[in-house]
Amino acid sequence: MPWRVLRFCPSFLHCREYAKQQSRQFAQPWRSCPNCKQYYQNELAVELASEFVAFVEGKYPGDLLKHITALDRKLSALISVADCLEPKQREEAKQIANKILSMIEQMKKEHPFLAKRALKMEAVAYGSLGEIAHMEGTKEGARTAVGYFEKCRDINNSIDDSNGVLAAESNIALAKSEYEGSKANDEEQLEKSRALYELNVEQYGQEDACTIRNGIDLAIDLSNAKIVGCIPDAKRMIEGERLLTKLAAISKRVHGPDHNVTKDAESTLQKLRILYLSCAVIIVSTLYTITQEGWGELPTVFLYCIGGGLIGGAYKKYFA
Repeated sequence: MPWRVLRFCPSFLHCREYAKQQSRQFAQPWRSCPNCKQYYQNELAVELASEFVAFVEGKYPGDLLKHITALDRKLSALISVADCLEPKQREEAKQIANKILSMIEQMKKEHPFLAKRALKMEAVAYGSLGEIAHMEGTKEGARTAVGYFEKCRDINNSIDDSNGVLAAESNIALAKSEYEGSKANDEEQLEKSRALYELNVEQYGQEDACTIRNGIDLAIDLSNAKIVGCIPDAKRMIEGERLLTKLAAISKRVHGPDHNVTKDAESTLQKLRILYLSCAVIIVSTLYTITQEGWGELPTVFLYCIGGGLIGGAYKKYFA
């Protein structure tokens, strides 16, 4: 039977879906605990992913898809702790991503109609290379990151992955603003963050760890929103604080107090509350000035402003 006809044969579609499910199950023991179903974290996740790669190399030496699946697991584990990685480990992550891309190119030559799962891993590899380049903190690194994020976005577009497209577009906007020396459009970034969070809630539920991380990003963008110029949008700041309070409570209940996402939600909430307090002091001091009959109390108001500035400075120094 010709391949084009075979692709739409109901029995083949069932087999392809079964194969995709089997591929997910193949990696699951190396990704999450069989008892509590939580994903492994930090060094444990990296160590188990390394064992997974070694297992596949020894057990399935000629199976490209299983090799890519194992390498994808290790890459995801490394990227999840990217902030703590040493330069040597970041270089390892870069090599793994490039190896995945090379193997997928080989698969494309052998199989013109590549499985959606393989294309998703290709998108993840490009996204990971973008994150690694972005971590350099240079304009050139940001420029390189944009190229990788754009490839990630295009592949996600081709497989109708809305989450992947939104995440890639947000990363592109952020990286572009850094190497072009311009400020990212806060309103556009906020809309993308909100859409991505709502999409994840719909698809995976609000208790999912990735959904909570998207919610944290949304809360940060809400806290950065401005009415005009540098004047903060108090309504959105309050919305962000309430969202973070809810997310921190959900994460603590579902994932536990020691989970990375719980710690991230709680620390971000602390930062946001300090920022909120700083803005509140400045707003109160401004209102105090306006409501005075004259400017006789200007020194007092000046002290209020200094107090607000000190709180804001402490936030930038110790929490930003």
